[in-house]
Amino acid sequence: MRQIDLDKLDLLTLTILVSLYENKSATHVSRILDVPASKISRCLQTARSILVMNSL
Repeated sequence: MRQIDLDKLDLLTLTILVSLYENKSATHVSRILDVPASKISRCLQTARSILVMNSL
């Protein structure tokens, strides 16, 4: 198992991941953080690419 390089994730992406874990709704997180849903989606795509790339 490889180590995940969290340095590649920016603060907004980490904040979004934590908020999604706590709230279970991207729409709700978008409202809470006052971030457009499209930005939430892009951050999740970035997080997936980093986290999946490191787990292979």
